[in-house]
Order: sequence, then C-alpha cells, then structure tokens
Amino acid sequence: MLLLGTSMGGARPKAVIQDDDSLWVAKFNTTRDRWNYARVEHAMLRLARECGLTTAERRIETVGGKDVLQVKRFDHEKTAKGYTRARMVSGLTILRADEAPEARQNWSYVILVEELRRVVEDAKRDAKELFRRVCFNALISNTDDHPRNHAIIAKEKS
Repeated sequence: MLLLGTSMGGARPKAVIQDDDSLWVAKFNTTRDRWNYARVEHAMLRLARECGLTTAERRIETVGGKDVLQVKRFDHEKTAKGYTRARMVSGLTILRADEAPEARQNWSYVILVEELRRVVEDAKRDAKELFRRVCFNALISNTDDHPRNHAIIAKEKS
C-alpha cells in the first residue's frame, strides 16, 4: 500500500483506513516528491485551523519509515450498525460544471457564493468561510484550489 496507494481521485496516492472509531483518508508521499508532502499538508491544515478556518482532524503516522498524512473522514460517522454517510455536494456540482478544460469558464467563486444562497441555511456564514479559504489558499500558494475541493455537507439526519 505504501508503494501504490489506491485511486480516490486527485494527484496524490490515497487509501481509506479504519481505526477503532473512525475512517481516515491516508495520503502518501511518492518517490518523485521534492519534499515531504504529508508533513507540508499537515502543517497547512494546522495553520488553517489556527487562522480560524474549519478543517478536518489530521495526524501524521510513520509507516515503514515513511510519513503518511491521515485526514479523518468528516462525512462518515460510526454507529452500532456500521458507518452512516452525510449528504455532501461539491462546489463543482453546485456550479453545474465539470472538470473539462472548456468547462472551466464556469468555475467562479462569485457564482458559487450566489448559489450558496439557494442551498444552505446560513449563506452569509458559509460565504465568509469560503472567502477566507480562497484567501488562505492564495496566501500559501495552494495550486490545487478548485471547486471540487470545496463542498457543502449536511450532517443532520433526515
């Protein structure tokens, strides 16, 4: 698993793992990396939280002498019968767009905020969080900031 990981999408090799209480996404470094991506992403998540942004729980584990970033699945909750999954929609879906290069003209955080007004309970709060995330990503030179990496989640039971 350290050599290959699995394909969950995205540029980094990943796998879902389970501990006694939760599911986690394990994100692996690759042999082509110029630096320790697991440690850098862990540090950026910590910095984001210290800046007041909502972030998932995360931890670094060393497996086979290699650092692995583990990010807790915030969309799954363990119950006596297994895991429940929260309803979640990506920003890309909210924009009614896709990832094709010709569709990227529809990628707009301004339009995404307008769409939030239709689909969330507290659009002002969520628009402020999105704005702060976009600014944070720009300040840390995050080149992987796009609508698929933003989402709305409904954790309440229906």
